[in-house]
Amino acid sequence: MIDVVFFLLGIITLFFTGDLLVKGSISLSGILKVPTFIVAVTIVSFGTSAPELAISLNAALNDHSGIAIGNIVGSNIANILFALPISLLVRPIKISGVNKIDCITLFLSTIIYIYCLKYLEVLDFITGSFLLLTLLIYLLWTITDAKKGNRVDDDSLNINFSLKKSIIYIFIGLFGVLLGSEVLVRGAVNLARIAGISESVIGLSLVAIGSSLPEVVTSSLAAIRGSGGFLVGAIIGSNLFNILAITGISSLVIPISTKATVSDQDLFVLIISTIILIALISIKKKIVRSISLILLIIYILYILNLYIK
Repeated sequence: MIDVVFFLLGIITLFFTGDLLVKGSISLSGILKVPTFIVAVTIVSFGTSAPELAISLNAALNDHSGIAIGNIVGSNIANILFALPISLLVRPIKISGVNKIDCITLFLSTIIYIYCLKYLEVLDFITGSFLLLTLLIYLLWTITDAKKGNRVDDDSLNINFSLKKSIIYIFIGLFGVLLGSEVLVRGAVNLARIAGISESVIGLSLVAIGSSLPEVVTSSLAAIRGSGGFLVGAIIGSNLFNILAITGISSLVIPISTKATVSDQDLFVLIISTIILIALISIKKKIVRSISLILLIIYILYILNLYIK
């Protein structure tokens, strides 16, 4: 019973403190006069990916590589097939503000990550350095592209706090997601052992959904206010941070074994969901609720299959 309480408390803590982190980050970006698209793929993406970073790093340090890797793969799948469709069910809008380089970077990063999981026995310092360097190059390019005026500024998500309040929200949010991840991982691991469910399945499903709740909140808020560019920017940015930053940082701290973590089926769903996201971006039309429902059904079937296997 106590493990269930730990798990639920972890999710609740992640949800509310993750929201504080996002709001504080957006407000701070306004004070610093940073374009909102840059906020979406950098500050907000890092903020909403903070739970995944804390969970994966904590799991890796405690020798739970199944949760460390399963959480990243599961979170990226959840962002596309869970957070995105829920947001578009709230309000169908046109996805905008993304160019080909963003899509190419996401696709290639996903392919590289899948290759690492399939053919490398351990994600080590070299792997982590390469992933972090890739992210750094992308972020530098994005900022440079914005300075050239190639990114449309979208002020529809302005949140105006004082500098002091913004910083306090950010610190409370960071502390909360770290605390929530610790509680969540502890409950998840114990539940996995008691129920005889593998750590990878727990990481791919319950932990991934729990840590993706900040993305659901952020994306839904963007949809309500009609900011399609902010919405998809947060999703793409979060997925890139998950693959490149979280795996990279965790690998620098401690080598992560890839053996007996995620299955070929999980990797297949990861690449297919990424292709679906790129396709939705490419059509440049309003995403109707029927498409969102189909994506959500696909995700539900995927989760059910994890527990049936």
